Amino acid sequence: MLVLAPLTVNAFVEAEDSHVFGCSIFWMGLFLIPLTALIRDLAWKGYKRTMHKSLREEVQEKEKLHEDPTPVVLKMTKKRWV
Repeated sequence: MLVLAPLTVNAFVEAEDSHVFGCSIFWMGLFLIPLTALIRDLAWKGYKRTMHKSLREEVQEKEKLHEDPTPVVLKMTKKRWV
């Protein structure tokens, strides 16, 4: 059996929840901060995958289209050796 001690609330903290949850800046920050971080990450991932594809991504794209990835592999390996 779990017995918890009663929590005493400080007089300074007693009514802060209504001030915090009633503030529009709190709610805007709660949604906008994670949203801006995700948009930045998704934009970077989209840029890297469309403009600067790796060999693995090129081969996956060709296999998805049921095409032979050999020309892509030969082209990418020539770039590495030159």
